[in-house]
Amino acid sequence: MNPVSLSALDRAEVERRASLAALPFNEKVRIVEKLPTMGRTLRTARGQLRRDGSASLAERNIITR
Repeated sequence: MNPVSLSALDRAEVERRASLAALPFNEKVRIVEKLPTMGRTLRTARGQLRRDGSASLAERNIITR
């Protein structure tokens, strides 16, 4: 795996923001509405979300590691 430079990350962020800015408003709204689902998918993949949709104790900061 090739290391990524900080300048490459900065360039990618600028390009991503420019492409998002160019989208029509209704597309931006659709993306924002989809964000909670994406977060739930990531938490489930990490094992931080239970099948019933509630967060694990560690996710709710009740148990600290």
